[in-house]
Order: sequence, then structure tokens, then C-alpha cells
Amino acid sequence: DIIDAMAEAEAAAVEAAADGKESKSDYKTAYTWTSADGTVHNDVKMNELIARALSDILGVDYDSVIEKAAKDGRRYEVIKKNVEPSDAERVREFISEYGFTRQIYLRASTKRYYPYDTLACHVLGFTNADGVGIYGLEAQYNNILEGTSGRYIKAQDAHNGDMPFDYESYVEAENGYNIVTTLDLYIQYELENQLKATYYESAAGNRVSGIVIDVNTGGILAMATYPSFDLNNPYKLDEDSQKKLDTLDPESDEYTQMYYNLLYTMWKNKATTELYEPGSTFKIVTTAMGLEENVIRLQENFTCTGALKIDGWTQPIHCHKKGGHGTLPFYQMLQQSCNPTMMQLAQRLGQDTFYDYFLSFGYNSTTGIDLPGESYPIVSTKNNFGGVSLAVYSFGQTFKITPIQQITAVSAVANGGYLRTPHLLREIADDKGNVIQSYELDAVRQVGSTETCDTIDWILEDGVSGNGGAKNAYVKGYKVAAK
Repeated sequence: DIIDAMAEAEAAAVEAAADGKESKSDYKTAYTWTSADGTVHNDVKMNELIARALSDILGVDYDSVIEKAAKDGRRYEVIKKNVEPSDAERVREFISEYGFTRQIYLRASTKRYYPYDTLACHVLGFTNADGVGIYGLEAQYNNILEGTSGRYIKAQDAHNGDMPFDYESYVEAENGYNIVTTLDLYIQYELENQLKATYYESAAGNRVSGIVIDVNTGGILAMATYPSFDLNNPYKLDEDSQKKLDTLDPESDEYTQMYYNLLYTMWKNKATTELYEPGSTFKIVTTAMGLEENVIRLQENFTCTGALKIDGWTQPIHCHKKGGHGTLPFYQMLQQSCNPTMMQLAQRLGQDTFYDYFLSFGYNSTTGIDLPGESYPIVSTKNNFGGVSLAVYSFGQTFKITPIQQITAVSAVANGGYLRTPHLLREIADDKGNVIQSYELDAVRQVGSTETCDTIDWILEDGVSGNGGAKNAYVKGYKVAAK
């Protein structure tokens, strides 16, 4: 930022500051000011005039300007940051009209502008008034993006008067680097459209989220949460949140507390920060364990009567199909998402083997995605992992993980068995387009054989194109594997 009492700030972001010091002649001078609402104020002192003018023009609190102008022992007080150009011009006109060149000045600064407003808002995040990233990629890579501010070095005498020009110097600002993400603009846009439709069709009570990932690289092609918010106005609540807030008295403490609670919730990236039970999508992983350990055969028949009794639990654990699936080969039981079949498979694996695979797929830690605030899963320790846990874990219940964690594990099955770190950074570049650093493909570990993963891909694809439980995911012209 550059501080200059006579600066003609052309930047979109401007700060206005008030000195408020009065000479004896200024103190005796009486001014007249007409407020924006038409009220005429006569016999106004300088500090009152400045406070009323800045309050009217910038929409700031009059008393706060008076208080700042009365402070001793400070060089200047910031009245408002990131002022719109039209308001900055009105401040200049006010300075010129009253000759307040020593009392008020503008400081040129920069303001981050997001051309797509709400698109990928939870991923990109935003900066604070000082340009420091506080959410999303803005926070994650702030040290790479921020650069170094420029400055004037000036010599002044004891009366704050400028000394000869020869004593001045100017240090230019240095831009930070640019980051290129893995996001695909079109896929991101389509994902957000689908999430919005899903939110209203399902009357979701706690927002909706979605992720599209390149399973071979771990690159995030799209990630979104709905309702979204405007990156250029991040402190404005979404419509549904505002409706909740409007039920309270705006003057109450409860109103203020709820506003901030709703605001922080609105900003949270549900895909990485909120936990859920993965449910039947986890059956992909249980099946991978069974095939890898050769404890099942695809054509082996399993019988489902609608429930299965587990030692250590008083009541039978039910299948989602009340009457049961009858007797079917294993691969069809997976397609029909049979709970008792998964419980029988888990029993064959045993507690130790199941839990070791569970850890190998990364369910006891975060994924390491390059976004701040990723939540840790809530899972049983190996010492507390008993027979009942084994049964219900087999079909994805009683443990909680993030959506990014589940899609990372499932991607390992889809790509042939390699657990990769999900990421959004593709490369870092300078202003001339020179690549400073590129993301290097990694594999945390191999969690299954290619043969096992190819087999599961076939089962899930056949369940979509045939009569499986995921047939609603069928898309003509494409091979889709789904759970």
C-alpha cells in the first residue's frame, strides 16, 4: 500500500482516513453541512463536519469517527477500507471543497475480485480487508499469493513537514505467484446446478455437497456445497440463512450470535469439514477386502432373510429390504446392496484383518487435501473394535468420515488399487506464465490388486446397466459404475 496525502487513487479499493487535528483558527470556524437526508447542520466544528461527511458518504458510524478523530499520539485512523470508486470520488470532492488536505486522505490499495461470484466459493475462499486469505485456497496458499507491499520512504522535520525531494525513495510492490487449480469450470458449474436442484427437491436440512475427482491423479475437478455465497460479498447470508435470522429481534444478543453462527456455517466446506456415515457406499471397500483375501467367490450363493443375528447384540440387524433378498450369488447381493451378505463377508475376514484393511484405505486419518480445516474421522480404535462393530462397519454405519475421505477410498478401487492424495493445486506460476512448481503425482500406498479392482468395477457397472440398485445412474452411451 502507498500512503500519500495528495494521492489520486485510481484503484477500486480505497481507504479514507481522518486526522481531525484543529488549529485555533479551525476551531473557531463554523461550517454548515447538509446531510444525505436533507438535514441542515449549522455552526458545525471541523471534526463534526468531517465525521458527518464521512458518515454520509461512506456509511460509517458518526460517533466512531468523532472518537477516532479525538485520539492523541497517533498518525492516522482508518475510517473505512475497500471504498467503492464512486464514494472515493465524493470524498475527494469534499476534501477539495473545504480544503481538508491535511485532515483527510486516501490510500490506494488492492481488492480481490472474483469474476464468477458464487462459483466454487467454498473451495476458493476469500481474503479479509487486508488482503490476507482466511478461507479455502486463499488461506491455504496465502504465502504464495500475497507478494510484498510497496512503500514510500519519506523524510520529515519535527513539524511533520516534508523535507527536500532528494530524501524520498519508493520501493515498488512485488506481486505474489499465481496458482492454477485442477478445477474444471464446466464440471464445477454443472455440479453446482445439480446440487441446487437436489437441495430443494430433497428439502435438505443441513446443506448438500458434491465432489468430482479424477481417480487416476486425485485432482479435484469440481467440489461444491449448496447453499453457496457471494465471494465478493461474503458477509451476506444466503437466502435460507437470512430467513432463519429474520425470526429474531435485530437488537438482541441472540440475533448477533445467530448471525455469526449462520455465517460460519455458510462458509464451511461441507465436503471436507463435516462428518457423516458413508452407508452402503462403503460396501465397495468391504467387497475389495473379501476379494483380496479370497474369502468369497462372485458366483457363491448367499441367503438374506431380511435380518441377521450377531453375537453380542440382542436384536437382529436388519437389511434395508424388509423381506430379504432371498438367495443370490454374491455379485448380485452387492448390486442389490444386501446388509446381511456384507456382515457374513466381514465375519469371514475377522476383526483384525478387516480393521487392518480399514486403516490401509485411510479411514483413521485425514486425506491431506490442500484445503484448511479438514476434519478428522470418528472411528473405533482397534482395541474397541468388536464383533458388533465388525458387522455394522461392513455396510458403512456407526463410524463417521468426511465426503472427501470416502471418495478418496473409492477412487483407489476405481484406479486399480492406489490410494492417492486428493488435491486442487495443479501448478504455481509467475506473472509471465513461467511454471515455478507443478504437482507431482503421488501414491500413498497400494491398497488392493488391479484384478480385484477391475472385478468390482465390472460388478458395479453391471449393476447400473442391468437391474442393480444403482440403475438410476445409467447414462446412455457411457459405462457407469455406481454404488
